[in-house]
Amino acid sequence: MARPIQEGCSYFPLDCDYFQSRKVRLLRAQLGARAELVLIRLWCEIYSGNGWYTTLGGEEMVLLAAALGKGFPLGFVQEVVRACCRRGLFDEGLYARHRVLTGVEVQKRYLSTRCRRTTIPVLPDYWLLTARSWAEENPDLARKLRYLLPDGSSAPVFAAETPTECADGEHSDDSVPPDAAKTPQRKEKKSTGNQSELSAPGAGPARDQPRQVGADADLAQLF
Repeated sequence: MARPIQEGCSYFPLDCDYFQSRKVRLLRAQLGARAELVLIRLWCEIYSGNGWYTTLGGEEMVLLAAALGKGFPLGFVQEVVRACCRRGLFDEGLYARHRVLTGVEVQKRYLSTRCRRTTIPVLPDYWLLTARSWAEENPDLARKLRYLLPDGSSAPVFAAETPTECADGEHSDDSVPPDAAKTPQRKEKKSTGNQSELSAPGAGPARDQPRQVGADADLAQLF
């Protein structure tokens, strides 16, 4: 019997200097060291559950405060969650609209633990990483992401980019003329007195050749 696919993570990576980051230091300065413990507990809820997000409504908040034990009243836990959202540790908009905790850094850590999978399903309503913020950073991993649609199907999160075309079918990039590759520039031979020059069509007049100076007096006039 095949082993069922685990949605959550059995671990998540954490940089050793993470608690020296500005966001975490501001959180600690505002609410004390206990706020860091609440933050770690929130990460564990996210990564062990759905892997990259968790729902934190009223009942879930009560259970979280009870799990933390004495010294972590419900009001304090709620204030820590709001402060984390304000500091950018979690996405403030998603939490306000859906009571969902996730963030760009949370989702990047989740993807780093799922790099060996052939496909990585995500929900479009909660997914935050854009092509600019992630596809350029790790294109191979970005191609594995699939949106789970309501009808049960899936679609790629980052579609392959194609050059945009104008209404007449030509590329919108005007930096290179359409037929520049078809008609190579032809050089014309000009004759000026005893000398011959090569110049492209439309080019300006040829610069004068530097005259030879044979005396110090002439050098002084030049400089």
